Amino acid sequence: MPIKQTPYGPVDAKVFRRLQDSFETMKVLYALDAIDQIRYDICEPDQMRESFLQLHQMVHHLFNGSPPGGRIEHESVWELADELSITLSGYIEALEPIIEMLDKLVDLAPDPDEELEGAYDDEEGDDDDEEEEAQNDVS
Repeated sequence: MPIKQTPYGPVDAKVFRRLQDSFETMKVLYALDAIDQIRYDICEPDQMRESFLQLHQMVHHLFNGSPPGGRIEHESVWELADELSITLSGYIEALEPIIEMLDKLVDLAPDPDEELEGAYDDEEGDDDDEEEEAQNDVS
């Protein structure tokens, strides 16, 4: 498939045309919203970090015989592990459509063995018209 030159690098021309007709650019901003929410949940406040530290204290005490740690807010190791697992599964679920969207854009990568279709032009067909005029001038 020919390569199309764009202001943001060369792309696979066929994939470019397909995405030009179907890609919802707002999905990039929706992805940013999801990332911001995950970042907030993980970083503010340090709840997840504290939960993992408590889990470590619990399993370190249970499996390695270390002295019990400081104040533990959960009564059951498995409940804390389940809570963290559910939270992280939710993040994975939120990230999967973002990865799918990004993979569609990765598909724009051109095959290095293909030829360049022409310079980037916002308007369809202008490159062909200019090439025809140049050929007519030569004749």
